[in-house]
Amino acid sequence: MDIKETIDKSYNIWFGMNSVYEMWAKKNNLTNNSLMTLYVISSLGLEATPKQIIERLQLPKQTVNSTLNTLEKKGYLHREQDTQNKRQKIIKLTESGKAFTDEILEALYQYEYQAYAQLSAQERIMLISINEKLLKYLTI
Repeated sequence: MDIKETIDKSYNIWFGMNSVYEMWAKKNNLTNNSLMTLYVISSLGLEATPKQIIERLQLPKQTVNSTLNTLEKKGYLHREQDTQNKRQKIIKLTESGKAFTDEILEALYQYEYQAYAQLSAQERIMLISINEKLLKYLTI
């Protein structure tokens, strides 16, 4: 397989993976952006700034703001003014938002676990190693 074929196959895999997560989110009454936003907030310790979400997910500010508005209307989070930086908002999960996020991320983990469990330990190590190496070469 030449490099062009490798790149094309890589794109097809990337698009396929995105599609899988889009469909999983939809089955759980979320958009992929909402799911990943909840993941980022959770991974940052249940509070975050819009800037952190934008940087982590590489989404436009308007998309993140719209996603946060939707999640806020559902009662999953609220925004407060940052006491140290008045121009910035702090996003915090509500109690129901934390419960929902914990539940949905655990379900996602179980879904992913079933797939990753099909790979041997060596294959999982190779998967991470190759992806880390490719990321390094792409960011040079």
